[in-house]
Amino acid sequence: MKKNLLFFMLMVALLPLTIKADEIIVGKADLSKNIVPFLNSYQNSWMEMVYTAEEIGQACTIGSIAFQYSQGPALQTKDIRIYLAETTKSKFEDETQWTPEDELTLVYSGTNVVIGDEEWETFKLDKVFEYSGEKNLAVVVAKTANIMQSMLEWQCYISDKSIMFTGNVNNDHDESYAQYPTAEGLKIWMTKPVMKLIEPQLEAPTNLRALVEQDLADYPEYKYKITMMWDRVEGAQGYDVYVNTTAEKDFYFGYTGGNAYIAGSNQEAVFEFYVVAFNQDLGLESDPSEVCVVTIVDDAIEEQTSSFNIYPNPVNDMLYIETETEIEEVSIFDVYGRNQNLRSSETQNLSISVDVANLNSGVYFVRIKTENGEVVKRFVKE
Repeated sequence: MKKNLLFFMLMVALLPLTIKADEIIVGKADLSKNIVPFLNSYQNSWMEMVYTAEEIGQACTIGSIAFQYSQGPALQTKDIRIYLAETTKSKFEDETQWTPEDELTLVYSGTNVVIGDEEWETFKLDKVFEYSGEKNLAVVVAKTANIMQSMLEWQCYISDKSIMFTGNVNNDHDESYAQYPTAEGLKIWMTKPVMKLIEPQLEAPTNLRALVEQDLADYPEYKYKITMMWDRVEGAQGYDVYVNTTAEKDFYFGYTGGNAYIAGSNQEAVFEFYVVAFNQDLGLESDPSEVCVVTIVDDAIEEQTSSFNIYPNPVNDMLYIETETEIEEVSIFDVYGRNQNLRSSETQNLSISVDVANLNSGVYFVRIKTENGEVVKRFVKE
């Protein structure tokens, strides 16, 4: 049984759609300080900040937290940890009102994190946090660093007694100050950092492609086996696949837990497919991917087209294309449908040459478009 890879044409009909995630900015900057949220005037620190339900304004799923940079040089930290908890307190009446350690949820842990190098210092949480919107939100930032950077400041606003912190004393580099604190050396503060809560999102799948195979012994149900593929999306539990044909648009083809979907066909066909990523546990769905257009051409029929000629085949460096009608466009694809973006040079109206010297060895397809239609030819690069 012969096994032949067939050409399929991959065409980006739509650019990938990017969605700005739902964002909640808490507070309005009216000054800048080096104290919150990282206590940059000390190497090691623990800081708890309370944001009220009224300030946040709604329930949300928190996927990232960001703080707004103001001024000063960046600082490389050794370790940053962020904890979240819902709380009934709206401010700290005394130095004993830390949120109990067993009520805190560690949502982010990172090492060698550079802070102060972007407009919003954003921390993508290791686990999302469901905030009910009914209680207040306690945000704890623990930090260790080899040096202090008191010139690094963050956008803040006045919020009396909503901050409590502790840091290492007399530059003793004691990293225990970045652990859950005792009552020693605590301070209550009156300025709070502007904070951005970012709901989690799934990126649209990218790099759509397909592999079309013909007459496979281990796939006897159909003449053609079409494997549609894309890159994995971080956080996705699965993918819904949709197909557009001349008869029907947005037809739901099926879903898969992986980044490939296999379909069969017994005839030549042209169809589009696109993919949507989802996470059912979080109730998330991405925007649709770009559209991929697949053209299935029977290998035997393609090779019998006599009005087009390509040579030499196999080829080392220069591929020549001759037709009986004027050539409008030439494109070269690999077996996965990826356009190689090679330029052609016109030697005369019915003849074109393409420099393929930089292609890797293997099978490729040239798509030739004229005023009378299109044809696909297969060639081998040595």
